[in-house]
Amino acid sequence: GNNLLRQNALALEQQVCDDNPAITDCLDLVGVKRQMRAIRAQAGAFEYDYDETKRTLHIRVRLVAGSYVTSLLDHFILTRDAN
Repeated sequence: GNNLLRQNALALEQQVCDDNPAITDCLDLVGVKRQMRAIRAQAGAFEYDYDETKRTLHIRVRLVAGSYVTSLLDHFILTRDAN
């Protein structure tokens, strides 16, 4: 379950740190706090309104702390030129 996934993630993080001591020593030296962040977030209570006159889309969604709407939208909306 979640505990096994967390243990695997911690083991992977430790391996990366062990393989890159110069980088991790530098981060530790400047006081960077290491944190894990979920790579998935479940969106809830999704609602939207589209105003045809103003051509404006209003989106409401509930996300857990540490998740960002901009990251969610990046999966569905082209936010930069395709070229």
